[in-house]
Amino acid sequence: DIRKPDLVSFLDLEPQKSLERISASRDASAIEIYENMTYLTKIRATFTEVINSLPGENIRVISADASIEEVADRIFAAVKEYALL
Repeated sequence: DIRKPDLVSFLDLEPQKSLERISASRDASAIEIYENMTYLTKIRATFTEVINSLPGENIRVISADASIEEVADRIFAAVKEYALL
């Protein structure tokens, strides 16, 4: 018997926007080897494919293309919506 999470929140962000945030938040020497357009695009596509292959699961895709406060509000709204189901 495999235990499943009650709710999964996937914070979705275009790879280009991710790279812009990474570059703005730290020195170029601190960029990780996987923080590049090719890798981030592949990872996003893989997660999207997995999410789409799991219809009926409690997965919420939340746009992370906003301020920290707005994204937090979106997460809280998704949790509240789940709790009211």
